[in-house]
Amino acid sequence: MASCARHFSKLLIVLAISLHYFSGAAPAEVAKQEGDSSQTVATPITDSKRKEFLAAMKAFKKEDVPELERKAEAGDREAQLMLGAIYQEGLAVEINFVTAVFWYRKAAEQGHPMAQNSMGLSYRDGRGVAQDRAEALRWMHKAAGQNYAQAQCNIGWAYYRGLGVPADANEAIKWYRTAMAQGYACAQVLLGIAFLEGKGVSQDPKQATELFRKAAEQGDAKGQLYLAISYDSGSGIKLDHAEAARWYRAAAEQKDLAAMFALAMSYHNGEGVPKSAEEAEKWFRSASDAGWAPATYYLGKMYADRKFQMSALTGTIAIQLFEKSAEQGYSLGALELSDIFSSRLLAGHLWVSKDDEKACRWLIVARELNNHDRWESVRPEDSAIVRKELLERLAKMEKKFKQGLSGCERSATEWIKAHQTKPNL
Repeated sequence: MASCARHFSKLLIVLAISLHYFSGAAPAEVAKQEGDSSQTVATPITDSKRKEFLAAMKAFKKEDVPELERKAEAGDREAQLMLGAIYQEGLAVEINFVTAVFWYRKAAEQGHPMAQNSMGLSYRDGRGVAQDRAEALRWMHKAAGQNYAQAQCNIGWAYYRGLGVPADANEAIKWYRTAMAQGYACAQVLLGIAFLEGKGVSQDPKQATELFRKAAEQGDAKGQLYLAISYDSGSGIKLDHAEAARWYRAAAEQKDLAAMFALAMSYHNGEGVPKSAEEAEKWFRSASDAGWAPATYYLGKMYADRKFQMSALTGTIAIQLFEKSAEQGYSLGALELSDIFSSRLLAGHLWVSKDDEKACRWLIVARELNNHDRWESVRPEDSAIVRKELLERLAKMEKKFKQGLSGCERSATEWIKAHQTKPNL
């Protein structure tokens, strides 16, 4: 399939995204746990207090760091949690997950439920520590025992997905309902997903949509994203692309990467909003810069389009974007590069030279990325394109290189080792 012939399809699926509702801070009610001497008693954390913390975290400035460090080193658990959060997010300091975990642990050992939950997320995702899902759940249970709803959501998600425990949708639903009794948006979204998929509850897209709406109207970005998907697909509600675009924008303005991508697709295709290459480029680029590989790939497609200010410069940018998408783990980006370098017509169109060696290397890279495809849950149709075309393309390449593909294999292996990174899922 030729590079420039691939179209911008917005396949609407329930995005299988691990919902990292970041656990902010504030003093918390701590239930004494057997064998745990670190627990203290304080006031419960409400959602408003959690949001206050997140706002304070985002407003943090470089000049505030020395005073925060002084308080943290003196044992202030609120300062320890804040310091962990700014190192995790790279706010006023360079991102350092190991340092983030160091300070989260200090606050968690003093019984701070938000820090305990953050420790759980760090162990779950292998961020700053070796991945250990059993240890992740141990920390999350500490926070959940203090009635911290975000931790309850995360435990429910672990049961729903089988992360560190056997998958048990019924147990997941119990945890979601416990958190939802406090009005937390995370539980509304997760329970909505369960109703959408019919796991642990009867399948009911209408009920799912109502739960997404409740979360969306609380300002929750994931709730806004899923409500937009409902409108865009007509799942549980009347199809309305304009309303979908409105909710995509609400989530995108909160930096939700999937929403940025979907909004860019809406502008590119003119669905629910006026068709606009400028707006599509803006939102694709924002998501791409934050590590969302599909956005990087489709931004490359825009620059590769003959209608998009075609020149030697735009051709170079398109190639760079396809390379970047492959570096972010996107197998279709690598396949696109193989297409380009194997065709004199496509290579000339993008102002590069046909190069069979490069085409062969990118084909092998596409195969390796597709074997461990971390983006398939987001863009399954793109992953399917790679799988569908690989065998035929590899067979043709073997005929072209009569000595076999060992040289391409070595080159691709070297590239994978040097460039492959984890996507922002």
